[in-house]
Amino acid sequence: MPAPRRDADKGLVQALSEMAHARPVNHALGLPKYYVSAELLLRQATDYKRSGQEEQQYVMLMRYASLLLETMPRHRDFNAKDPMYIKVSKPLRDALSTAEVIKLSLQTKHIVDPKVLSRNRPADAVMLAVSDLPQINWGSGSTGFPANARVEDLLDIMSNGPGPSAPPPPVYQGQQGPGQPPPPPPP
Repeated sequence: MPAPRRDADKGLVQALSEMAHARPVNHALGLPKYYVSAELLLRQATDYKRSGQEEQQYVMLMRYASLLLETMPRHRDFNAKDPMYIKVSKPLRDALSTAEVIKLSLQTKHIVDPKVLSRNRPADAVMLAVSDLPQINWGSGSTGFPANARVEDLLDIMSNGPGPSAPPPPVYQGQQGPGQPPPPPPP
C-alpha cells in the first residue's frame, strides 16, 4: 500500500471528518433515543461497507464515535455505568480501528504514480511490463522513437539483451584484472 500523503490533500478526509462533528446535546431527548441513534449509525456503516461506499462508511463510524464520546457524556442523565451505554459502546474500539483503516485508504486512494505522468507517455497509459529498452515517445506529433535512437541499436538490444549493467571496474597497477593471472609474489 502506498504511503499516505502528509498534507498534500487534506481535502477529502478533512471534509468527511467535518461532516461528523459533535452535535449539541438536546436534553429534551432521553438517552434511549441516543442509544437507538448509535445503533442506527453502526447499521448504516455496515450497509455502506457492503455496498463499497467507504467515504459514507467513514462518516457513519465517525458520527457514531462522536455521539458516544462527545455528545452523550454531556447529557444531564448520562451515566457511564448505564448497562445500555456499555452495550452500545462495545463496538466502539472496532469502529475506530476501521475508521483509521478507511482514513488511510482515502488518503492514499488518489495518489497518482509519477511514472504514469511521464512526459513520454499519455496520461491514460498503463505500464504493462518493465524493460531496459529505451523509452518511446508516444505523444502526439512524434515519430514513435526517441530522436537519438537507431533501429540497429534497438534490434541489437532486443536480440542480445541490454548488455552489462555497469562497466567493469578499472584495473590499477599492481591489481589483478579479470582473466589475468595473479601478480608474482614480491622477492
